[in-house]
Amino acid sequence: MHWHQNQATLFTVSLKVGDEERNMGIISDHTVHDTAFVYCTQQIIVEYVKRVFKDVKTITYLSDGASAHFKNNSNMFSLTYHQQDFGIKANWVFSSTSHGKGPADGIGATIKSSATKHLFRHGHEKSFRDAKQFYEFSLKHFDRMGVVRPSGGEPHRPIEIKFLSSGTVQQMYDDKLSIRWNKLPNTDEI
Repeated sequence: MHWHQNQATLFTVSLKVGDEERNMGIISDHTVHDTAFVYCTQQIIVEYVKRVFKDVKTITYLSDGASAHFKNNSNMFSLTYHQQDFGIKANWVFSSTSHGKGPADGIGATIKSSATKHLFRHGHEKSFRDAKQFYEFSLKHFDRMGVVRPSGGEPHRPIEIKFLSSGTVQQMYDDKLSIRWNKLPNTDEI
């Protein structure tokens, strides 16, 4: 008997704007951790920031220096188009690879542990068949809880859950990113 498991990618984001903090988990069936995937997550992040924090003029991304998806020529080249592509300025700060442990790691642990607890409670027959089911569970789970800050403000989920399909990533790569990145000289690293 063959075992086949559909996998999911969980991309976590910790947002800080002034005194406000928000958390986001982007669940995807795109299991390749590449720069096209990161670009598509940036679309989701920027749309959220522009909708919720209308006065933000610049986004500063903080990540580790993993060259597969963050610290590479393609990503840095795309960063030069950030204003044009997303309508907002951006810069990027890198920590040492695999040493950037912080809020984003806790967000991922929270999302995964809520799913694990669900499976322990309900058994393997309630297992998620694919990334979309994991997303639907997480969206429902974190939608039930609202957070209101003492300073007031709108209630929001403790973790915003978004879905990014592999088809969306591939379409973006085919239609835009491959054309853009083919202009780059053929070098391995920054």
